[in-house]
Amino acid sequence: MTSLPLRRFAFALVAAVLTLALAAAPAPVQAQTLEPLDDTHIREEEGSTTNGDSTTLVVKYDPGATRHAYYKFDLSGIADGSLPDKVFLSVYHIIEEGETAQPTDAVFGLDDVDWKEGTASYNNPPGGTFGAEDTGVLDDTTYKDAEAKRFNFDVTSRVRSQLDAGADSVTFKQVQESGDEFVGFSSKENSDGNAPKLRINPVKQVTIDISNDGGDPTGWRMLATPVGGITVGDLANETLVQGVPNMKYSDHDPNLHESYDGSGDGYYPVPGGPDATPAAGGAGQGFYWYFFEKSEADVPENAGLPFSWTPGGIDRTSDVTVSVEPTGQNFFMLGNPYRPAYDLSGLNLNKDGDGDGTQDFSNIVQVWNLDKGSDGGYVSLDRTNSDVATGQGFFVERNDQGNDGGLATELTFTAGDTTDGGTATFYGGDGRQTGSSTSSSQSAPIASASSGEGPRRVQLRVTSRDDGGTAQSSSSATLYLTEGATRGADAYEATALGAMAAPYVTLAYERTLTGGETALLSQASLPRALSEKATLPLRVETAGLAANRERAAGLDAHAHGQADRRDRRAARGHR
Repeated sequence: MTSLPLRRFAFALVAAVLTLALAAAPAPVQAQTLEPLDDTHIREEEGSTTNGDSTTLVVKYDPGATRHAYYKFDLSGIADGSLPDKVFLSVYHIIEEGETAQPTDAVFGLDDVDWKEGTASYNNPPGGTFGAEDTGVLDDTTYKDAEAKRFNFDVTSRVRSQLDAGADSVTFKQVQESGDEFVGFSSKENSDGNAPKLRINPVKQVTIDISNDGGDPTGWRMLATPVGGITVGDLANETLVQGVPNMKYSDHDPNLHESYDGSGDGYYPVPGGPDATPAAGGAGQGFYWYFFEKSEADVPENAGLPFSWTPGGIDRTSDVTVSVEPTGQNFFMLGNPYRPAYDLSGLNLNKDGDGDGTQDFSNIVQVWNLDKGSDGGYVSLDRTNSDVATGQGFFVERNDQGNDGGLATELTFTAGDTTDGGTATFYGGDGRQTGSSTSSSQSAPIASASSGEGPRRVQLRVTSRDDGGTAQSSSSATLYLTEGATRGADAYEATALGAMAAPYVTLAYERTLTGGETALLSQASLPRALSEKATLPLRVETAGLAANRERAAGLDAHAHGQADRRDRRAARGHR
């Protein structure tokens, strides 16, 4: 195992006179039902005949006499930048008594939105030709001709693409693909009240509270996108984002970081512009976001703290696979990709890709917790008995370093392991979020020892104080006693990760690995039932503790130049 570099993050946002007002975030799409601006049907080889005033829209597959139906809807009432969750073209089939046929109809999209029902004909059809289809099949259905009912075609992708392109209208074409059957549907001119409709379901939103129980809530949160379609621009519409190319405040130090690559350069800022995803690779990946008190970044874009993040988007309902290529990188920032909480046992960290008997990843994931100590620290969670909350990011660690070509290159979140009961702790917020169904290890204090035969935790803590006795920073190291552990390195240990800001103190166990190198562990493990005494060395590392905190340019910039000065002292711990 290799340790993540212990490094400091500092920011500079220059307080300047700003004349731009904060743009309001787009309102979420509301549930709507739209009737068409224009609807008609056209019969093949009928020249300039128009049917825009017909009460019935006819479709039929009959070479030489085929009929197609057309619908155009106004999308201008949907707020700019908003995308709906689901959209259906709903058409009402008029009963044909005594019929036994079961035709199949399909719906396509057309780019042409300038046609009018009063002039559309075989000689002047929407799209320019009678056979025009500018998309593939959006949806299709097979139905009974003798049954009067509504049919709903899922046209979400087409409406979303039109809205994303800034279009104010959308055109659909209904085609009978098989059946050779004369079939009628109610038009908007029909008095039966069954006009065609475009049914728009609103985007579902989740609220994630970004705050803290006591202390200064300014600082990093480790997050993930709980729904699809979220961009960096969406984040900036809610509160301050800086240091991202092609966006406002791009020349300031970034407060969004998407990954850690193990190269020694530490965390990497989000490289893209407003249309980029905040996490490298998108779904299933995590990211860091630094939040400011209003007084510490007094610009209109900063919503201040506490802050409610309300990401809107498309629910993910299928498995999510993320890339974890073994290219010298030991840590991967992942995140819960689903709206509900997630049972970590559903993430296949126990893969043994090269078949050497050692699972490729540690069972322990780590989450940055601003409230752990005076400046924050990492919390360790056991994947075998823990859940992660909505919107939570976390680190996974590669356990098997023997890259002989067979190590796992992907990890998969299985959609069936979302949880819908109990509680899961959101680290970085105020209180808990419901959504887990299993007994969550993080719902109890980390220092507690479980009863019976389950895992036990023994926690040691070190606290640094200034000359006046005021605590500056604290850190803890955990000894995890569980049946599956060994006396050597195993999948229940976790490398100590450096704090996100100085000054800090880090307490870690030392573990000598097979190759002779030393790993610093925030969590060491031993078998639940020890037959003899085990001795585990401890190390204390500090940075910046001799200096006072400084306030620079309105943000929290801790002890400039002090982060690399470390006081290392060895201690011995026994169990």
